[in-house]
Amino acid sequence: MTIDELNDNVQVILAEMTIIKEKHKAELAPFNDKIDSLNESFLDENLLDKNGETVSVGMTIMKNKIEYKVIRRYQQCLFHFLGNCRVVCTTEGKKKYVDIYSHHLNEFEIIK
Repeated sequence: MTIDELNDNVQVILAEMTIIKEKHKAELAPFNDKIDSLNESFLDENLLDKNGETVSVGMTIMKNKIEYKVIRRYQQCLFHFLGNCRVVCTTEGKKKYVDIYSHHLNEFEIIK
């Protein structure tokens, strides 16, 4: 067998695997949606500002007159959710990201 034949044979197998992966991806989508929904509910309950309002993506929060734009919210999931939810923020004009954990968010206030 030549290297070209090996590559061709492997490409055929990978193409077949892709079809199977896509089929299962569609079948698993409703379950992944349920997991995402549960996780979002958990984040809604735990990512609260000092007034008890849920901090969401796109909001601006402030502490000590410094404003932070919320660009992402998540919690780590290794083998199971770790419960260390946080928001990822950036300050105006900065390229650096700052993680603010849920237990520190109660020092921030959402700016309307």
